[in-house]
Amino acid sequence: GGDVFRIPVISNQSTTAKSTNTAVTFSAPTETTVALTINQHPHVAYMFEDNLTAKTIYNLANIYQGQGGFAIAEQIDTRIYTTMSDGMSQTAGTTTTDISDPVLIDSLRLLDVANAPWKTGRSLIILPSQLANFRANIKEYFNTQYTTANSPNGMVASVYGVPVFMSNNLTANTNYLFHKEYAWIGMQAEPRVQTDYIIDLLGNAVV
Repeated sequence: GGDVFRIPVISNQSTTAKSTNTAVTFSAPTETTVALTINQHPHVAYMFEDNLTAKTIYNLANIYQGQGGFAIAEQIDTRIYTTMSDGMSQTAGTTTTDISDPVLIDSLRLLDVANAPWKTGRSLIILPSQLANFRANIKEYFNTQYTTANSPNGMVASVYGVPVFMSNNLTANTNYLFHKEYAWIGMQAEPRVQTDYIIDLLGNAVV
């Protein structure tokens, strides 16, 4: 409770052979939890004084609300990347060459070996340079003909059935292929906009 989410980790089960006229053997799994601490509270705040709003025909609050929303989204993206990149243990290819089709296939093989479900939950996050590389060199496997309304936010295409996302926040020329069970993100509240008129400052505060 409070500022900690406790996420249960359900273990894989094993089978037990049953003999005729004998009772079944009940499993007694001992499960664990992952504690996810909620300790980040980024914000963007503006003050629009009356002498400024009186001189412009534009709705400054609406304009900067979009800019602030982008900054918050970028901060969330950066936090996810920073947390994820700390625990990756398998590699394929090198940081000095573009992703090739054999490297992509080998990366998928590593997830297969780890029993990561392949029908759903896998994602590939790539650099802008690799998005261009995919379009030029892996285009026969690179599908951009997806239904936008049904696609996750930020998805640019799919390759071998895996959703592909592009991010400018990746560093060290490293791209990431993973299953959603690898990492978690918790948000106690969605980003929102709060406004108030501050009389002693003669202006509207937007946070």
